[in-house]
Amino acid sequence: MNETAFLQGAVPPPSNLPVNQGGRPTDYDPTLALRICEEIADGATLRRICGKNDIPVRSTVFKWLTEHEDFQKQYVLALQLRFDARADEILDIADDKDDDFILTEMPDGPPVVRENRTAIARSTLQIETRQWLMAKEAPRKYGDFRPETAPAPLANGDGAKEVQTGPAVIENDPLHDSLLAWEKAVKVPA
Repeated sequence: MNETAFLQGAVPPPSNLPVNQGGRPTDYDPTLALRICEEIADGATLRRICGKNDIPVRSTVFKWLTEHEDFQKQYVLALQLRFDARADEILDIADDKDDDFILTEMPDGPPVVRENRTAIARSTLQIETRQWLMAKEAPRKYGDFRPETAPAPLANGDGAKEVQTGPAVIENDPLHDSLLAWEKAVKVPA
């Protein structure tokens, strides 16, 4: 075989060598599935994970979920662990004070320290978005629903019970009242 001809593409590669089709993986790989679940448990979204070149596209991951029960169980557990990761992120965002204040140079005097309302608003949005997602994905753990204040089931004419659902009323809750008072105290007038 002429090496130059092979390198120029005139001669096909030997059939015993694997041919790389390029693109992302599509065959199920338990190691890759575990890596996806680990990243989800750390707080990453599937969209962000699947944006990487060595990870399959989302449709492939969804296909794996329908075809592989072990991956499905790992994925569900990873989603549950992601809630706790989001709670940690909320604390990190709330505790980060780095960009809360900016130094503004004044033309006719000394510099003035001011609140960076943009950074504070961005942090608030990040926290509220995570809280909203957590409440939607795990309403019993992070939502407004509180079983101890939920109304009792009502019996209908057939003897079957209907359960009333909805947000719990938290009036006269001392913790809620103190949280509202704190929230009002820290808000900056516009």
